[in-house]
Order: sequence, then C-alpha cells, then structure tokens
Amino acid sequence: MPPTSSDVSMIEPQKPVVHVVFNMSAAGSLRQALRSLKLHQTVIGLPDDLSFGPIDPPTADLRGQWVEDTLGYDRWQDLPQSVDLFWSRATGRDVTPVAWVCRRSAEEFAGFLEFVSRIGDHPFRVVDITQVEFAPRPDRSESETWRAGSFGSVPSDSIAKARLLDSQTVLTGQELRTYRDLWRRLRRKPSRHT
Repeated sequence: MPPTSSDVSMIEPQKPVVHVVFNMSAAGSLRQALRSLKLHQTVIGLPDDLSFGPIDPPTADLRGQWVEDTLGYDRWQDLPQSVDLFWSRATGRDVTPVAWVCRRSAEEFAGFLEFVSRIGDHPFRVVDITQVEFAPRPDRSESETWRAGSFGSVPSDSIAKARLLDSQTVLTGQELRTYRDLWRRLRRKPSRHT
C-alpha cells in the first residue's frame, strides 16, 4: 500500500532522501520495495563489513590491505574508492539521510555506528527494524510472525507490507552520544584478527 499524503510529507523533505543501508543485499530489497511503492528515492549500500578486521581507523585502504594480507582475498582493490563514495553520499549535506539498521546484525550495527560517528550534527532519520515483527509469508516456512536477524534477510514485499517507511525516527541527543561512545569503545578494543 503506498504511503498516504501525510506519510509522504514526512519522508519527502526539501532535500532529496538517500536511504543508507549497511548490507548490500538489503539495499537491493529496499530498492525493490520503494519501486513497488512508486517512490523514486536513492538507496546506497555500504560495500564493506566493519564487523571484522581493523576499525581504528576504519579506512578502506587499511581494511582492503588487511583483507588481502590476512584473508588472501585480492578482489578488494576497488574497495577504497567505492567505500569513500558511499560515505560521501551517506553524510552529504545536500541530502536527507535515512539510515536502516537491524541491531541483531553485527555487520549492519557496526556500519550504523560508523555512520552515526561520521554524520556529526547533520539531521538524519533512522528505521530500526530490530524489534519489528513481520507477518508470516505463505510462500515461505514462516507460519508465525518473525523478527529479522538482519535487514538483508527481509524480502522487499515484507518491507512494504510492514510499512517500515512510516517508522522513521530521529535519535535523541542522548541516543547519539550513547552510540558514539559505544563505537569509540569498540574501535579501541584490541582485535584478535589484526
């Protein structure tokens, strides 16, 4: 069901909306959901997973080199450029970011914490699906309501049916401080993998 006119005014401010997602699979599902709702808004996905490897600092060059050296995966040569582009678009002052997160997913939560750390005082909205109960899907094994372990596991039709766009919130100053303090502590923690 498309949003009502009051819903649209909430999600279509003066600056263009950019949906910021910390899981590439979730970015694809969200794009499909927005198309089904006839909304022409941009979705960008973080092409990195900050839940592992060096995160202090979480620079793409350092992380790409670590992935090559430690994991032997040499296809991350383009990582620095694509990650830098993501952060530039996600925290740009010419857009209204809407960050999507499931705090049950280490990948998504770590990306979200880095986003909150980088965004500064620029206003943004959040769709936190951590406690959302999704309706059963007859074409799947779920026969009861279910909660997602990751936004990446939520199908596009469930995003639309749950009216997740209507659940956008703005974090309080205390919530922002709590998230930023948590990310600072996590970044300082010595990693067993570095």
